[in-house]
Amino acid sequence: MAKRKSDFYTNEELEKIKAQWRIDKARIDANLAFGYQHDKDSEYMQCLHNSNLRALFKHAARIRRWLIEEEPIWLYPEEYEKVTKVYERIMKDGYYEKSKLEEKTIRAWFGKIVSRQSFQRFKKY
Repeated sequence: MAKRKSDFYTNEELEKIKAQWRIDKARIDANLAFGYQHDKDSEYMQCLHNSNLRALFKHAARIRRWLIEEEPIWLYPEEYEKVTKVYERIMKDGYYEKSKLEEKTIRAWFGKIVSRQSFQRFKKY
């Protein structure tokens, strides 16, 4: 598979994304209206660069919240570490990976995790 230029963020794009993210994150963290982590995550999500990244963050934040609140959740062993890693990297830089394809792959994977939980939660025995 040939790698296209549009499959990766350029260094200039990454610097702009990081700079804007730092400004937005500082604004959200300073605002007392976002006292709960869920509220902060919702506001962070709106400030992310593109819709793919917003969906990835939404899934990661939801799964992370389930883990923190000790909700009954069904994950494969490697997924525990991945959820934390993705959430922390987005919170740090405002993006996950230089490769847009990698972001899409992880987003789809996390979407499947969320749908698997929904299925397990509403499954009738």
